[in-house]
Amino acid sequence: MKLHISIEKIILIILGTAIVISGVFGLTYSRNIQLTKPFQQGYYKVFKDEELIGTVEKIDDIKNNLLKKYGNKANLDIYFGDKISIEYVEDEAHSAEFTPTEDIIKYLDVKVDGLIVKTVDGQVFNVTSYNDWRQALGNVVQFVAENDANKHTAIGGKGDVKVAENFTYAYEKIPIEQVMDVTEAENKLLYNDDLD
Repeated sequence: MKLHISIEKIILIILGTAIVISGVFGLTYSRNIQLTKPFQQGYYKVFKDEELIGTVEKIDDIKNNLLKKYGNKANLDIYFGDKISIEYVEDEAHSAEFTPTEDIIKYLDVKVDGLIVKTVDGQVFNVTSYNDWRQALGNVVQFVAENDANKHTAIGGKGDVKVAENFTYAYEKIPIEQVMDVTEAENKLLYNDDLD
């Protein structure tokens, strides 16, 4: 049997094969491009009253700097202030110049969720949490009992530690500089030391 194929059929077969091969190559090539394409990066612009005060790669950079500056106080829920707004900018080239976080922090009105404790005689203690307050109070009561029952303290004077039960509590947003840790609360309880 003789195979008779016309020139037109040969051209169609060649063109069809070329299209299939180029399609497979193109698909593979485009997949390789997508796999090797850099992950999209971005950064954040920080504004105060709609004026740009700086750019950072991650908002966590600001929080980490606050942790260095304020310790565990910055582990509370943090608020940057009502006049602060943050905008994410998608930037594949990652071309932004970042502002040192210390320069941005100067503009922030940093507040944290803290506990305000008021004594019967009007003293105010801004503390990190109820647990920290109870720990400071317990340490002071123990110190007074062990060392000098006549020592004047902020919790009632002349060793009268029973007044320690007469406090009012309120959770509020407190400027981070005014929040006391356990040791600072103990010192204020014992010696009426203020943080001013």
